[in-house]
Amino acid sequence: MKTCLIVDDIDFNRAKATVLLKGLGFNVETARCAAEVGMYFEKHGKQDINNISVVLMDWHIPGVDGVKMVELIKQVHSNIIVFLYTAVGDDQEGQTLAKMAGADGFISKQLSKEKLIKAFKEKGLF
Repeated sequence: MKTCLIVDDIDFNRAKATVLLKGLGFNVETARCAAEVGMYFEKHGKQDINNISVVLMDWHIPGVDGVKMVELIKQVHSNIIVFLYTAVGDDQEGQTLAKMAGADGFISKQLSKEKLIKAFKEKGLF
């Protein structure tokens, strides 16, 4: 079973994404801030991190912005698919920044099962 790490400082957003992803058959891990992401990667080490298939990264998280966090994750774990997500909607400038940081995609926080399936299929997660 594939695992998704959801990074969002808002409890409601983490809970909603968790329900949707579990409904799609994913194991889910969560983090609220950059420090928790760092602790997660330290705790699990390189081998265990290989079972993380995808990260859903909030654009604005405490400690460091999501774009920088994507960049840091990709420097060490380039095989992990990382989507940045935000409430801003179809922000073309944001999508460009996300891709420059190494993000594999950009998803609106108005999450739905259909949006996740479409984005994840495009990256071979289904």
